[in-house]
Amino acid sequence: ERYVERFIDAGADHVIVHVEHEAKHDVAWTLQLIRGRSRKAGLALNPATPIERVLPFLGEVDELLVMTVNPGFGGQAFLPEVLPKIRELRKRAPRLPIIVDGGINPTTGRQCAEAGANVFVAGNSLFKHSSLDLTAAIDELRKNVTG
Repeated sequence: ERYVERFIDAGADHVIVHVEHEAKHDVAWTLQLIRGRSRKAGLALNPATPIERVLPFLGEVDELLVMTVNPGFGGQAFLPEVLPKIRELRKRAPRLPIIVDGGINPTTGRQCAEAGANVFVAGNSLFKHSSLDLTAAIDELRKNVTG
């Protein structure tokens, strides 16, 4: 919560905080702070975090970020055990954007889309694409996640 104002002042339109850091910040207060500054507020949850941690806040967020790897560094392998979590969140929050981040490529992106995700964060799969053409890599990802 101590950095929220700085990010907003620097121009952030969306601020997503991890629900796991509840011991370090008051999640409800932080979400109110973000929305009080007319920004989109989101919650992120790690692969091991049960969805029950975000359920009390569904009415206070504009988006959910499901980490599909353990946060820390790029290039990690996608964790398929998060797919049921995405499915359940989609059932409980049919209108919220569900973002996935980590190990997203055309194959895993499609799996996430089928589970209910609709925003995809991709890094290595784009920048290390065999064609070395970022536009082609993005087009391939889009084609696979949209069917």
